[in-house]
Amino acid sequence: MSIPSHKITFTEDQIDEILSSTEEILRSGQVILGKHTQRFEEEYAAACERAYGVAVGSDTAAFEMQLKTLGVKGQYVLYPALAFPSILESVTNAGARPWFVDANPDGHLFASLEQIQRASLDCQDATGSAPAALILMHTGGLIARESAVITDWCTRVGIEVLEDAAHSFGATLNGDPAGSFGLSSAFSLYATKPMHACEGGMIVTDSLELAEECKIYRNYGRTQDFGRSRIVRHGYSWRITEIQSVIGLSNLRSIGASILRRREIMAMYDELISESGGVWQEIEGLPMSNGMKPNGYRYIRMLPEGWTGERRQQFKEDLKASTGIDLPGEVYELPTHKQPIWIEEYGDLSMPFAEDFCERHFALPVYQSLTNEQIRQVVQEVGKALEKAL
Repeated sequence: MSIPSHKITFTEDQIDEILSSTEEILRSGQVILGKHTQRFEEEYAAACERAYGVAVGSDTAAFEMQLKTLGVKGQYVLYPALAFPSILESVTNAGARPWFVDANPDGHLFASLEQIQRASLDCQDATGSAPAALILMHTGGLIARESAVITDWCTRVGIEVLEDAAHSFGATLNGDPAGSFGLSSAFSLYATKPMHACEGGMIVTDSLELAEECKIYRNYGRTQDFGRSRIVRHGYSWRITEIQSVIGLSNLRSIGASILRRREIMAMYDELISESGGVWQEIEGLPMSNGMKPNGYRYIRMLPEGWTGERRQQFKEDLKASTGIDLPGEVYELPTHKQPIWIEEYGDLSMPFAEDFCERHFALPVYQSLTNEQIRQVVQEVGKALEKAL
């Protein structure tokens, strides 16, 4: 039985709803910045316990808009080594420079408060100025464990916190949802995410000023959406369509059931792996803290020490060829500071945990339509393949 790494599905009710709304949009001629986008922004922000939402072309665009609004040009931004590389483009496009911070295994793949404090002091000692902002990264459907205390400390010392919740809509930590930390937060609406609109991004914030500025940036820097153009910012075309908003609204309203099923799948993997014994005992999971409820974006395990990304890729290819099981892509194959373009820019930096994590982690399939029979097959066949590979 072939098992894909990911499968995007819509219920029949969702399809009917999306088609009906799409017909309405096409007949109205209002295909961008209409009522559906406004409703999507409002409902998304409310789900994150925020006052305002701004729908944009991608989470990468979302960060550039937020950073430009903050006015970070010529300053430093504390930047996680475990992050999607394109977000660093947002930092540099806003005129800032990154100060890299390693991840922490006990921090749900983000840094600890102590690491953030030390990085801030190191930045100030080396450059003569404190960092202007921190990108608080949630990875793999988790929320960074010390998000609350990190945010509180940054607020006290004047560092703005921008939350990268691209992976983590619907996850909670001690009851606080992803998207509720810091000045503002950005999400990806790309198709593989549990909450998606096929493509796009979303900013949520309690700052009306930031929300209004981001709306200017997303529409070429115009002071208003339509009418006589007055360009007051260096913006771009960063909008999403009404049809994307309709798809997003449909998924937003059914996301509870999707995340519940993903959590059930993760729990079943835990149980079956624990019962399997043998080689699976050498394949550790990520440490979880009390109060953490992931959204099920990725189910991550760690291969033994000494494995490399190349060996992992060969293992995955052999597994697919022999069993039909296609394992998902890694959260990050390389940490940002090891991407060739950034090595040229910033030198060959060392972030030991991020580098080791990128070499050794792998993921098992998690999506709403995955069956219990398929879950059992994945654990059984991947276990057999690991026995041979080790």
